[in-house]
Amino acid sequence: MLRTITLLAALALTAPAAFAETQRDCASDNHEVAIAACTQLIKENPKDATAYYNRGISYRQTGKLDLAMADYTRAIELDPNYYEAYNNRGNLFMARGDNKRALQEFDAAIKINPKYAIAHNNRGEAFENMNMLDEAMTAYNMAIQLNPKYSRAIANRGDIWRKKGNRENAIADYKLALTYDPNNGLAREGLKTLGVNP
Repeated sequence: MLRTITLLAALALTAPAAFAETQRDCASDNHEVAIAACTQLIKENPKDATAYYNRGISYRQTGKLDLAMADYTRAIELDPNYYEAYNNRGNLFMARGDNKRALQEFDAAIKINPKYAIAHNNRGEAFENMNMLDEAMTAYNMAIQLNPKYSRAIANRGDIWRKKGNRENAIADYKLALTYDPNNGLAREGLKTLGVNP
């Protein structure tokens, strides 16, 4: 009898550890592992919005865009304040060329969390795709104001300066972006376009 109690106690201790490991795996950069772990979490708790969100990220990274869209949508249904899910769903609409719908998603994310710099940057990209350069500049400026070291937003702003014919400001932004992220391909490409070595 003592052995049974001890075994039950051991099982009780390992169950939370196993659950925590599954949660970690669900957020893994190994997308096949993440999909399996998130699916397991969803089976155990169909209302786990974070598991849907994380699985959506892995589906997107493995090219399963329709499944990613479905998971982000489910995450939002379960948690209407899940601003990251709105943002990621916006990225999928933008990838499909539906920039107007993407803007609606980014706006929804910002309404929930006005300080979410990533959504401001993504708004800028959607505006830029629509050749609305002034609106894009405003969005990038807001992203940079919220996160002054946001390399992607700074490089994006450099693109707007370049498209507006302001070479000096474009170069300054591209170089600034590279100080925060030396591997920023957008900034490197922008400098190359202007005939400047990074």
